[in-house]
This record gives sequence, C-alpha cells and structure tokens, in this order.
Amino acid sequence: MQFLTSNPSFLVDLLVNLTIIGGGLAAAYKFRVFDVMAHRYRSEVWCTSTHAGKGEPRRFLFVGNFVIHNTGDRPLKVTRVRLSLQRPYEDDVIIDTERTREIVAREFASDTGTSWFKIRAGERSIFPLRVYLDELSGPVIFQCNFLWKHRGQPSEFAWLYDPRLPMTWWSEPTPGLPEAYDPGAGPIAPPQRA
Repeated sequence: MQFLTSNPSFLVDLLVNLTIIGGGLAAAYKFRVFDVMAHRYRSEVWCTSTHAGKGEPRRFLFVGNFVIHNTGDRPLKVTRVRLSLQRPYEDDVIIDTERTREIVAREFASDTGTSWFKIRAGERSIFPLRVYLDELSGPVIFQCNFLWKHRGQPSEFAWLYDPRLPMTWWSEPTPGLPEAYDPGAGPIAPPQRA
C-alpha cells in the first residue's frame, strides 16, 4: 500500500486505465443491450383514388405512396423497392387476398445512380405509384416490399384499399393532379425525397 501512496503518478495512470476499460465495457454493454447500432425503420402507406376526368370513357387515377422512415442512427441502404397493385378474387361477400391478379407493378432499383436509396438517420424516402385505371369498382391490394444491404430482410406490406369507403384524400376531380403512370406513356419520374 505504501507503493501506491509513494508513487502518485502510477496511481493516477492506474485509475485512468481502469476508467477507460470500465467505460468501454459499459459502452459495449449499452450497444448490445439497447441495440443502438441496429438498422431501424418505420414504413407507411397511403392510398387514394379520384376520377381522372369527365370525358368518356371515365378513368380513375389511383395514387399510392410507400414511405420508408429511418428511425435509427445509421443510414439505411435500400437496394430495391417493388410496388404492385393487385385485384383480389371476390365471391359475393368474401374477398380472397391469397389469389390475386396483378394490375400494374413498379420497381425502383438502386443501380440507377440516384441517392434516393441511402436514407440517412431521421430522413425518409417516398416511392409513388400513380396509375390510370379504366374501372375501379371494388377493392384492390397495394403491395409494397423492399430489399436492403443489411442483415435480415424487412417484411412485405399489403394494404387493402376499397374506393367505396368514404376515406379519400381528393373527393372531387382536381386540376393539376400529380403525374400518373399510363402504360403507354413512356418513362416514369423518379421517386421523391422529403
């Protein structure tokens, strides 16, 4: 004990080293227990439809947005996003969501050289699907999934949208609606970033 009191620089060095080791162990425990370095996200979907115009034949504009929010501390590296609009088979009162017919699909790939697929902490990316439909009388399924470069894969998300229900965002035909995908119209605009 006399050695520790007679050599104060050794005692200070020992306490500093023990503090550094203890802080490192506490940080490792915190990162592992609270999973601080995990990739976390929240996704949301919203859909709406409206009459595209008053001419004949009457067409409908379906608008669906898939939004990926990065709620973690590390950037998300998304590689591919696939959105599809499907029509389920219906009997009189039963909707069979297992058997569907795909109406339209849209895929976004990260190899296009855009920065939309690297979502930094606290940011979000919006991937739209806008399509003109000749008829929209029953329910449709808006299915969204994405792949990333991280461990594990996120699950698919499917939204059952029924235009007959009163939940709409545009109730009247609105001039200046966002661009919609018409299969014969050519290229599609890139996704939006907020």
